[in-house]
Amino acid sequence: LPFIYSLSLGTSLLFIVCGFVWMQILQEQNRLGGSLRITFAAFKWPLLATLPVIVFCIVAQYQQNAVKQKIEAAFDQKTTQIASQINLQAQLYGGLTTGTSGLYAASDAVSSDEWRRYTNSLSSANEYPGLEVLAYGVLVPTSEVPAFQAQQRAAGNESFLVFPSAGRPEALVTLYAQPPTSANKKLIGYDLLTDDVLADAMDRARDDAATSISDKLRPATAITQMAGDRFAVFSPVYRHDASLDSAEQRRRALLGYTFSVVRIDDFMKAVLRDTDSTVNVALFDGTDDTDTSQIFARYADD
Repeated sequence: LPFIYSLSLGTSLLFIVCGFVWMQILQEQNRLGGSLRITFAAFKWPLLATLPVIVFCIVAQYQQNAVKQKIEAAFDQKTTQIASQINLQAQLYGGLTTGTSGLYAASDAVSSDEWRRYTNSLSSANEYPGLEVLAYGVLVPTSEVPAFQAQQRAAGNESFLVFPSAGRPEALVTLYAQPPTSANKKLIGYDLLTDDVLADAMDRARDDAATSISDKLRPATAITQMAGDRFAVFSPVYRHDASLDSAEQRRRALLGYTFSVVRIDDFMKAVLRDTDSTVNVALFDGTDDTDTSQIFARYADD
């Protein structure tokens, strides 16, 4: 790039010199009152000296444009590769939640032991960098929450409690969460519908019958108890014998969601591991590219 800038500056200066020479020629012509042929003869050598300058300027400009296009094409290729890697990694986590939702394809009820065995066979810290929890949330009408709590306590979870109390018609209660870390155990019973960011992602997954990725999760909630930015991935679970042709039918058939929570920093480091480190990468929450909305950055000199 310094070479290109120097070449551009030199080109500009040479054009100025050419213009100055021609100005002197025209001024001398007017002063002497001679013909253009006489004037040309008088300034033959200055004119001939100008021609190489003009040729050099044209060649320099062509080279500058060619190098610029080459740099832009290389940059576009690198950024396309990074965007592709982000999409592939996101699809990997989407496939994980879709796979766990398939556990309910043959039965509307899955025990905690079945959930644990199945999810343990799927999830891997190496295969899914940043994966914090793989969980299942069940839809419970608010009027049935007391009976649901009693059922879970009778099944062995004596401290089971749906929280927080939101006064909504329904609650989306986290029932299972793997691995059984202390943070994930605190997630059991959490009503996901009390968080607007999670609720929006779940609504999209339910109505589209597809995996949905949330916006950045809010801090200081039951699902984000530790430092660092996160996002959630949801896959809807429907009654296995229900018709799902329309969005309204899907809403009526909804049982709950399988979902995962992923640390963004670890997710992006895995994405960028095999990409060109000379490209600066920044990830923002929403459409504003401000410092307050930035949730990840990697610079070429890091």
